[in-house]
Amino acid sequence: MGRHKSTGRTGYSTNRRTVRLRGEDGAFEDVARQLQMLDLDGVPLPAEMSVIIDPVACVIWAVEHLLPPEFQDVSFVYQLSSSAGLTKHDNQLNVHL
Repeated sequence: MGRHKSTGRTGYSTNRRTVRLRGEDGAFEDVARQLQMLDLDGVPLPAEMSVIIDPVACVIWAVEHLLPPEFQDVSFVYQLSSSAGLTKHDNQLNVHL
């Protein structure tokens, strides 16, 4: 956190090369978003599921069965944790949503 030299406003510093062309706000545009990052570790999956064979089905199962109704019918991006399917059992879910 720092103070902007010319305006005196306090905030986080971002290095922007386009500030001369677009002003102090640079090329960024404020957009209202509702985001949530979830880290699910060691979630036991049903016996017939495998994070190695069908990771998408495992993630969808977790969203549908573990998250509250507010998280149903929303879009999401997932990334399996680095240990998923390697150092963990293949019926154990380790994922970032």
